Amino acid sequence: MAATLNCIQENTGLVVETLRRALPAAEEPICSLNATQLGRKVGMSARVMNQHLAACGLQTRNARDEWELTKRGQEWAEAMPYCRHGHSGYQILWNPDVVDVLRELA
Repeated sequence: MAATLNCIQENTGLVVETLRRALPAAEEPICSLNATQLGRKVGMSARVMNQHLAACGLQTRNARDEWELTKRGQEWAEAMPYCRHGHSGYQILWNPDVVDVLRELA
């Protein structure tokens, strides 16, 4: 819901802070790390991290050559909608706890 509110604000200029405050608090760690940020935690570039995530069975390339979560990956990440510079799609954001899983699978 928060990502959708961000998209609305970026594309319309509407102030959504009142709506954002009405969102329920997350009970689990928030999926907040993109591939670049996740890679920094383990000393990899975003490209290498994406390949590693795929090798671990957490994501795969779809027909549009975009990263997509596998069933297993959905336990550790969310595909969040984004809108930037006239483009829209989904960005995978990872739960910080996936770092431990990646280290075990390495």
